[in-house]
Amino acid sequence: MSNIKVRLSILIVNWNTEELLRQCIESIYQSTSHDDFEVIVVDNASTDGSIKMVRHNFPKVKLLQNKFNMGFAAANNQGLQICSGELILLLNSDTQVLNGALDKCVDYMKLHDKVGALGCKVLNPDGTFQSTCFRFERLRDLVYHHCLGLTTWIRLVRKLGFPTFNLPSRYWGRVFTSERQVDVVAGCFLLTRRSVIDAVGCLDDAFFFYGEEEEWCFRVKGAGWRIMYFPFAEIIHIHGASSKMLPIMSFSLAGIKARLLVLEKTRGFLTAWLGNLIMTLGMLPRFPLWFIADLRDSRRQRTPHNTFSTRLPLARFHLTALLRPVWRPLPKSDE
Repeated sequence: MSNIKVRLSILIVNWNTEELLRQCIESIYQSTSHDDFEVIVVDNASTDGSIKMVRHNFPKVKLLQNKFNMGFAAANNQGLQICSGELILLLNSDTQVLNGALDKCVDYMKLHDKVGALGCKVLNPDGTFQSTCFRFERLRDLVYHHCLGLTTWIRLVRKLGFPTFNLPSRYWGRVFTSERQVDVVAGCFLLTRRSVIDAVGCLDDAFFFYGEEEEWCFRVKGAGWRIMYFPFAEIIHIHGASSKMLPIMSFSLAGIKARLLVLEKTRGFLTAWLGNLIMTLGMLPRFPLWFIADLRDSRRQRTPHNTFSTRLPLARFHLTALLRPVWRPLPKSDE
C-alpha cells in the first residue's frame, strides 16, 4: 500500500450499476465539507457504460478496470493496494451517502483509536431501517433458520403487528439507537484504518460475493480491535442491486457457499461440515411440500413457481458437500 497522502480513501466496486454509481459518487461530493479524500472505483468488467460515465462525469476519480468479474473481495483488495488514505471506506455502488455521514464517521474514528472498523445506520430507499450489523454465525443460528424456521415466523409475526422476540444469536431486526460494539458490520459501508489493514491483511479473495466482511471482522476482533455500529451517520442502501442481475439460484448458492466458507475459515472444517448437514436436514423435509405446491399451480393453470425444480440444484450441492467441501472456491488459473 502507498504512503498516507489523504485523510480518507473511498473504495467502490462496481458491476453494471451505472446510474446507481453516478448517484453514489455525487452523494459523496455533496455530503462532505472536506476535500481531503480520494475516490477509487474498481470496475469488474461492466458492460453498461459505467466506465464512460465515470470518466466523463468524475475525472478526479481513480478508475481501475478489470477484464473480468473478480468478485467483491478481490476488487476491493486492488483498491487497497493503491489507496493513500489514513482511513479507508469500503462503500457499495448502490448506496447514497446522506449529509455529513462521512465527516461524522471520520471524526468518530479520530476520537476512538481502538476502533478498527465502523458501520453506520443504513436505510432502505423508503426510509425504513436496514439491518447491517450482526454477530458471528454459529451452528445454532443455522438450526434456528433452516430447521426451525424461526426467522421466517418472526418476520411474519412482526409484519402482522404482533409483539415478538429477538433470536439470542444474531442482531436481526433490531434497531439500535446508540453506538455499540458488534461482531460484524456489512461491507456496504465499512470504515477502517490503514493500520488495521497492515495488521490483519486485506479481504480474503476466496470470497467472491458474500461472507468476506464476516471473515475479515473475525480477524480484526481477534487482533484486539473493536468493531462499532454508529447510528448517528446515515446512508441509503439499495440492497442487492448487482446480485439481482444474477439468476436466483446462483444468488442463493453463492450465499450458502459463503456461509460455509466463513464457518470453515473461522471455526474449522468440522464446523463447516456440520453446518452443511444442518442445512441439508432442514431442506429435505420441505421437498414434498414444494412438489405439492408446484402440482397445485399446474392443475389450477396458474403461473408455476417451479419451487421444487429450482431447489434441486441446492439439494445436489448440500448432498455433495457431505462428501467433499464443494463450498471452497476452485483453484485459480495461473494465467
